[in-house]
Amino acid sequence: MLADFILHRCRELELSKTALCELAGLSRQTLYRVLRGDLRSITFETIIRLASALHCAPLHLARLAYHELATAQTTLLPTHRQGDHVSFVRDVTYPDGDVVAAGHEFVKTWEIQNTGRDVWQGRSYRCEDERLVLSRRQADGSLIPVLDVNLVPAQPEVPCPAAKPGEIVQLSVTFRAPHLPCTALSLWKMYDSDGRQSFSEFSGLWCKVQVLCL
Repeated sequence: MLADFILHRCRELELSKTALCELAGLSRQTLYRVLRGDLRSITFETIIRLASALHCAPLHLARLAYHELATAQTTLLPTHRQGDHVSFVRDVTYPDGDVVAAGHEFVKTWEIQNTGRDVWQGRSYRCEDERLVLSRRQADGSLIPVLDVNLVPAQPEVPCPAAKPGEIVQLSVTFRAPHLPCTALSLWKMYDSDGRQSFSEFSGLWCKVQVLCL
């Protein structure tokens, strides 16, 4: 299972085994031992290195490597469905703190992975900005809520691509930046086909940019 996923992901990313070894900082001998299923070679450091190079969640590789690991024992997020799990993989565009021009329209894309056992079908991500409270920390450490100019999404809800367990998908939202210089933030969370929030305690996906008048 682990070898199949690694080879499939290499094809998706157009990576040769040599390129994968270079990106992960692993020797070819180590990679081939991993592909053969030699558990003595699959340390957590190796898993983390491979996950980084393959743009996937380390948790998913760990489950494939140690397939006897029960999903329920490693899922820490409260969910409506037992075994349901999501992992953030990377910011494809506009990583945190990236600069955009005031009033500029841009597309933010995240990459996420279904690291649970449920198939994602009919799910969506919704903007949660109305529930987000921005605050400023005072000298004494206390927090005072403040109003701030926010990003404006083209639509408040976007469909989440269907994904089988282990699959990696991309999610995109079009935003318009405020017309004033600021730090702007937008928060998004997953909902299932019944309209229930999938991971109530999960921080969700966010877009955070620096808005400048260029």
